[in-house]
Amino acid sequence: MLGGSLEKPSRRSCREAFPKVVPRSLPISLPEGRADRAPSLEAFPKVVQEAPSRRSCSAKPLPEGRAQGEREPSRRSSRSRTLDLAPSTPPFTEKEELSSSRTTIPRRGRCPFVTPPRQIHPGQFCFVTVRAVNRCYRFAPTPKVLEVIWYCFARTLEKYRGRIAAHEFLWMSNHYHLVLTDLDGCLPRFMEELNSLLARALNAVHGTFGTAIEKGYSLVAVTGDNKLLEHCVYTLANPCSAHLVSRSRHWKGVSSHSLDYGTKIEIKRPVSGLWGGSCRHVGREASRASKRARYGGRSKLPKSVELVLTRPAIMPELSDSELRRHIREQLHERSLTAARGRKQQGLKVMGWAVARRVDIRSCPRNEERFGTNPSYSADTKAARIAAWERRRKFLKRYYFALSRFLGGDWKVEFPSGTWLMRVRYGARCCPFPGT
Repeated sequence: MLGGSLEKPSRRSCREAFPKVVPRSLPISLPEGRADRAPSLEAFPKVVQEAPSRRSCSAKPLPEGRAQGEREPSRRSSRSRTLDLAPSTPPFTEKEELSSSRTTIPRRGRCPFVTPPRQIHPGQFCFVTVRAVNRCYRFAPTPKVLEVIWYCFARTLEKYRGRIAAHEFLWMSNHYHLVLTDLDGCLPRFMEELNSLLARALNAVHGTFGTAIEKGYSLVAVTGDNKLLEHCVYTLANPCSAHLVSRSRHWKGVSSHSLDYGTKIEIKRPVSGLWGGSCRHVGREASRASKRARYGGRSKLPKSVELVLTRPAIMPELSDSELRRHIREQLHERSLTAARGRKQQGLKVMGWAVARRVDIRSCPRNEERFGTNPSYSADTKAARIAAWERRRKFLKRYYFALSRFLGGDWKVEFPSGTWLMRVRYGARCCPFPGT
């Protein structure tokens, strides 16, 4: 004892003075609506709180109103540590699949898989948007880049002839749009091969490595003839809307503006990039000894491919030439509307000569974040509501089947149109309606 003060006890004496306290109730977190399945507390082992801190064990006189053994209130945040001791509940029965409100659709980012559910149906109209990585100008329309894009797109489209039909396409400096019809339900495979070949070819031209195209792409299921026609006009009018050129015909990049339905054009394989013909390992002694040098510079891809623009199955009362003329007339009206908007705002177009000289590593300054990413489009309100109902029903059945699949029921059937679980994991799917 010094100066009449109390001696500070040791940690061992603190444990003896303050016994462990067992809480009366356990903070168990149960899913909403599952209170009837909550197990009794006797089924769980006793959970004890931690011993009082060393700071609270000081031998100071107790304040008035505090009993012996009561912990000192902490000055920090008094958030209690909850323990989720409830066992996993069994999956729903078949009757609860669509009638129960407990099958909720998780928010974006909470799905156990990175790729969101995609519904791929044969014969579906598709509007696809693909962006370059970080919105950089990887597709800047230089002569070599244009040759590469034309060939890669024509080669992939020729490989999927009869399965994918292209109606409109246009490449901007940092993204591109496609208006397609998925005849065979193989759109993800088509996009995978197109982006893979295009990224490797662009890296070879630019002398870069790594990712050149964003992993995910925007897929909009189009319903209705007028809405598909609107997407076609929007695709071709993209350079005018971005204030790059005053008319769509002034954009000399990869575009279907000057093509007609059914007319074949021949595209030759580029002589630069992947097909430059120069391989460093050809002159190495080890490559010549292993006979690897004899295959240097060769390519299995054809030297020339054919590209055909297919007419969409809309407006059967119009012929091919009349439908093409109708699309170009609406495109001209949209270009005039964009020109009037630029005049009111005092803006000028960039021009083709400036647009083709942008740096591939630069990107636009402003970008709208957390915007909408639609998965369907229709020309009338009733059609949009019907599309929304189909999409919501698909997601509900998909997440119900996914919970059963992850629980061990590998024979559960996913809704028709499921792609990832069927292709990658071999899950069963319901047949398409009418098959």
